[in-house]
Amino acid sequence: MKLNLLTLGLALTLSSMLSAQQLYNVQTTQENYTELSGATVLNLGVWDVIEHGLELPFPFEIGGITLDSIFLTNQGLQGTLSPSVGIGFPSIGAIDAEIVDRAEHSGLSTTLSPISYKNYSMNGMQYLTVQYKNIGFSQEDVSSGASVDYMNYQVTLGSDHSVAFHYGESNISTPEDYFVNSMGVLMGIVPKVILSNTGGIIFNLSAHILSEDPSSPTLVLETDPAIIANGNTGFNSDIISGTKYTFKVISTVGLNDISNQTVSILNPIVDQISFTSNGIISNLKMVNCLGQTIINMDVTNQNTIDASSLTSGVYFMQFTHEGQTISTQKVIKL
Repeated sequence: MKLNLLTLGLALTLSSMLSAQQLYNVQTTQENYTELSGATVLNLGVWDVIEHGLELPFPFEIGGITLDSIFLTNQGLQGTLSPSVGIGFPSIGAIDAEIVDRAEHSGLSTTLSPISYKNYSMNGMQYLTVQYKNIGFSQEDVSSGASVDYMNYQVTLGSDHSVAFHYGESNISTPEDYFVNSMGVLMGIVPKVILSNTGGIIFNLSAHILSEDPSSPTLVLETDPAIIANGNTGFNSDIISGTKYTFKVISTVGLNDISNQTVSILNPIVDQISFTSNGIISNLKMVNCLGQTIINMDVTNQNTIDASSLTSGVYFMQFTHEGQTISTQKVIKL
């Protein structure tokens, strides 16, 4: 699996490295794609590998980790510098293809695919935008002539911890050669990835992936990297120029967990929610995958709740006492 463009994991501020499930909603809009003006162009020459760090002008929080810099790579997770095996790091991916400077295909000595960035303020917010211009694909077959396939896109991080993906003009003649699902781009946010001792990867928190129609996508929350790697998610056609996807944090749960108290839940849920704890629970909040609060109630004197009216799907349950989070767990309603 390749989730490329920005892999955030170099020089972390680890002051809040706790298990926090960050939930996002996504707004899809059509906005004129404009190249950055006054941007700083990275001095990469003609590139086939990108390994470049950028300092953030503001603290950026994702998955319970506060970042003070980002690491750009065109090799997704394979190019990430992680402090050690088992350390969690976030990943933000605009496309799942192995990208390359189009000058590589043409044998030129000057880049055709510059990468640039810009820090700026607007409406009281701070932003960092990274722009990939006219990028090519490593797997493109250019044996019969010049490169014809390319993409333009920007990724913007906001001081409100939002992430925006904006796509410009592109030409993709053979998506089956470039993308995991053979039809369209795979993109989204993985709040925390952990490298296993065997070299594999684990999603410690749910990945937020956009899937199906790129004009009206479905937000998928997935915890199994294999499902994504097997091409079961992602867009089913090309992204229209000007399409922008903005991920905004709607809930962060689990940041203030009470470490000595545990909660056990019968999972999956059928007709009722049943739970036990070695301490006091005063409130239960249940949120669906869209970030909508389904249940928010006092449970001081009970440990079962009727769930017969809940629709089937994935939910997040947050147990609290006196304003402190005891436990946050993902459950499945059958």
